Amino acid sequence: IMEHSKHYWEKRRGEYVARVNESIPLPDNWDDLRETVMERDIICKECGSKEGLGVHHKDENRLDNELDNLILLCWTCHRKKHHKRNGI
Repeated sequence: IMEHSKHYWEKRRGEYVARVNESIPLPDNWDDLRETVMERDIICKECGSKEGLGVHHKDENRLDNELDNLILLCWTCHRKKHHKRNGI
């Protein structure tokens, strides 16, 4: 596990994926949602990378787990989205 601000990166199936260390837990079906988004998007929707992919909530609301609110991003683009939100 690699720590990074509010995120930590967990090695899953040979790749690091972002997991958020926040008080709002991911839903019980998160693994199924994640797999669906991975199969749908295939690559990072920002830069086209195929490495270090993870699912991002477009509206930053961890309670909104509708598929149209979830997008696949690489760890670099995911980090940029969260840093932009935090004014970094």
